[in-house]
Amino acid sequence: MTMATNFLGPFLLTHLLLDLLKKPDNSRIINISSDGHRMAKEFDFDDINFETGWEKVNHSMGFQAYARSKLCLNLFSFILSEKLEQTNIDVFAVSPVILLTQIFIGICEVCMALL
Repeated sequence: MTMATNFLGPFLLTHLLLDLLKKPDNSRIINISSDGHRMAKEFDFDDINFETGWEKVNHSMGFQAYARSKLCLNLFSFILSEKLEQTNIDVFAVSPVILLTQIFIGICEVCMALL
């Protein structure tokens, strides 16, 4: 579900709207990324959301799914920017500040203080 929400959704929506975005003089595609993408490790393309072996899933695996999805979004933004270089569309991937959301449940207090 993480990959669908953070990458596949924006990917599909962008492609569905691309023709409309080409009509105005200037358009922007802004994808909301995360510095968490730096934590992405190797991909298992058969299990991008860690759905197999679900009973073994822990917090770090959930974060890996998140990190992978944001890495995919960044790569998509970079490639799309190159493909649309000769058009009126600018593409950006921006990383907002860290927000304390449900993803941080279970992290030790010292770690939270460092955030």
